[in-house]
Amino acid sequence: MLRLPTLTLHAKSILAALATILGVAAGMYADTPSVNSSLDDLDSYLLDRELYISQRNKRIDSLKTNLQLLDRGEPMWFAAMDEISEAYSAFNNDSLLNCYNTAMEVAAGQGNDSLRISFKLKILAHLPLTGNISETVSDFESIDTTGFSKDMQILYLDNARQMFNYISAFHRSNPAVAQKWKSREMVAKRKLMELLPPESPKYQYCQAEYLFQTGQYEQSKEVSLKLLEKISPESNLYARVCHNLADIASLQGNESERIYYLTRSAVTDILTATLEVTSLQELGVYLFNHNDLSRAYTYLYVALENAVNCHAPLRVLEISETLPLIERAHYTQNRTSYRLLLYLLIAACLLLLLLAVTLVVLKRQFNRKTTLQNRLEGANLTKEIYLSQFLILCSSYVDKLNSFNQLVKRKISAGKVDDLYKLSKSSRFMEEQSKEFYEVFDNAFLHIYPTFVEEVNKLLLPDKKILLEENERLNTDLRILALMRLGMEDTNRVAHMLNYSVNTIYAYRNRLRNRAINRDSFEADIMKISSI
Repeated sequence: MLRLPTLTLHAKSILAALATILGVAAGMYADTPSVNSSLDDLDSYLLDRELYISQRNKRIDSLKTNLQLLDRGEPMWFAAMDEISEAYSAFNNDSLLNCYNTAMEVAAGQGNDSLRISFKLKILAHLPLTGNISETVSDFESIDTTGFSKDMQILYLDNARQMFNYISAFHRSNPAVAQKWKSREMVAKRKLMELLPPESPKYQYCQAEYLFQTGQYEQSKEVSLKLLEKISPESNLYARVCHNLADIASLQGNESERIYYLTRSAVTDILTATLEVTSLQELGVYLFNHNDLSRAYTYLYVALENAVNCHAPLRVLEISETLPLIERAHYTQNRTSYRLLLYLLIAACLLLLLLAVTLVVLKRQFNRKTTLQNRLEGANLTKEIYLSQFLILCSSYVDKLNSFNQLVKRKISAGKVDDLYKLSKSSRFMEEQSKEFYEVFDNAFLHIYPTFVEEVNKLLLPDKKILLEENERLNTDLRILALMRLGMEDTNRVAHMLNYSVNTIYAYRNRLRNRAINRDSFEADIMKISSI
């Protein structure tokens, strides 16, 4: 956050400034405070603006935490998303648009056309702040308002009024074009007033603006002053009404009153941590024209920083047009301040670049971590299956050993030693146990090395590849290689596990090497085959 230049009123009490605001809210407009007093109050609040921004961030974090407790797509979820988006309004335009876009996509996925259009209208109302004008207007004009309920009409017109206002501001360098959009704003505002309850603050605000835009300044001022008595001095509406009063005072040539209301508007913007602002910017320009270069520099730079943090290019553009004038004058007065501004701007650009690079790196790391985590979860699952199957096999062997032990006892007790001898000479028992072992081993091994057969065949000559029979997962060749891959290099142990003689295992291994593309490195290549 920007460290402000030393201000003139460090010792002023913030309570005094708050008392001034509350006095205004109570209708105390008879004696307008002096310009210096109002500016001193604003300077005091600027010192604590980081605190108010922190409070707003905490509120947003709290709303996000509550959102996680709701099921995505339920009515309460949409309401919570709308509340979070409103919390981002005039604070972080990108986050606001992201929230509205997410809600709109979910509504569209549910086939809820009313909700989808509602969120789309809110998106379109804020898109001009990004400089995206033509697409915004095209999307807005494509909306079919046929069959809109009264509430939908109010929403449509309210967002149209806001959208046209931003577009008009975007074209401020071309008065003819700006006036065209200002006219469309007034039409939308007039239609909106026809639908709103006359006693509502929104109606009275629209009325005050409409009266101002039609040249009825005294009537606009009267409505605005009455409205200030009803609303909190810590609301965004309060800041906008004060700004309207400042515009009226400017047209009537009352500069003292204009500065008073601009400072009240700016103070409320600080209290509410509103970053998409114009009052502070206008004060900066006014003070520059009246040679208060230190304050002008501070106010305009804070306004620029707010616009950047709010991701509102429209406001950045507006402020940037005035900064060169201020900077040149300030340079002649204070070379150090000029360099500070330049360094800060460069640092901001580098920070944005660093942030972009950091985001790319973090995204890649996150993707790698996710992939690794998925593989790890798969490996853990395979190990659990592997362990489970071998525990089942061990349990089966214990049961069969007990059964065999009981059989031996019965044969010996009955004196049927010859039967026992015949049974021990038969290979049927071992074949059954080997078959069961092979089945468990094959399944477990292929869970860990699912592409083992294909990888082995890549190491063999084209006409020497291993072909499995139907429903066969591994054969003797592959089981020998599988045990090798698991680190069992002792031929005696391999022979024992597969119930073959050592010479047979040697023969199998020798034949496999002879079938390999690279005979000398075949067994080393087997060890390189990767698991999941």
